[in-house]
Amino acid sequence: MQPPSGFDGKSSTDPPSCQPPTCPTCGQPLQGEGADASSNQPESHPARLDLRTITDRLAGDAEFATQIERLIELSLASPAWGANLRADAYCIATHPLAKAWLERSDELADALGGRRDLLRWRRRGVLRHLHPPVVGLPLAEPLRGPTPPGEETRLFELHDELEWLPIVGLRTPEGWRPKQNTITHTQARAILGWKAQRLDTRLSRGFVPGYDHESRSRREVRIDVVDFLSWSIVRKRVA
Repeated sequence: MQPPSGFDGKSSTDPPSCQPPTCPTCGQPLQGEGADASSNQPESHPARLDLRTITDRLAGDAEFATQIERLIELSLASPAWGANLRADAYCIATHPLAKAWLERSDELADALGGRRDLLRWRRRGVLRHLHPPVVGLPLAEPLRGPTPPGEETRLFELHDELEWLPIVGLRTPEGWRPKQNTITHTQARAILGWKAQRLDTRLSRGFVPGYDHESRSRREVRIDVVDFLSWSIVRKRVA
C-alpha cells in the first residue's frame, strides 16, 4: 500500500511543541477519562467528556466552541493519512475541555485495534468521536463536492485507519451503488463497516460474493459490484 499523497513521514510519537498541561482542578495530566470520574469535578474536567457536557459547552462557551472549530479546520486542511498534527493542535487547544477531548482522541488512535500494517495511517492531533457507533472516527468529515445528476457520494468508515472514506455512487431504482463495476479491498470493508482482518478471513474462505480469486495473486483484491450488492449484509448498509 503506497502512502497517500501528502504523507509527511513524521512519526506519530513525535512530541508536540506545546505540551498539554495538567488539569487546573486536580493537578492530574489531561489524559481524557481521568481517575475518579464520579467525584464532583467541574464540567471542564477530562473525566466529564460525555456527549451532553460537550454539547452544552459548545452552545454556551464561546472560547471552547471557537477552539473546536479551529481544530476541525486543521483536520480538514491536513487530510493525509498518517499525518501528525499534534504540535499545531495542542497550540490551538488551550481550553481544558478541548485539551482533554484532543488527548482522549489520540489515546483512542493508539488503543483501538486493527491490522498492524494499517495502524500507521492513523492521524494524530485530530478530534475524534468518543462514543459508539463511530467511536474513534474523526469528528471532521471529508468535504464532498457537487456531483452530476444521478450520482451521490457517501461516507463509509475505515476502522483500521480510523478515517472516513468517500465513495462516489449512482442512484438507481434498486438503490445506491458504487459507480465503478469493481471495488477494492479498502472500499469493500468500508461499505461493510468491517475491519480488514474480518474481511481477510471471509475472503480466504470464499464467503464474499463477487470476489475475483485471481485478483489476490496480483495483490490487488477486486470485487464485482453487482454480486457484492446481492449480499444481504451489504444491502442493509447501503439502503
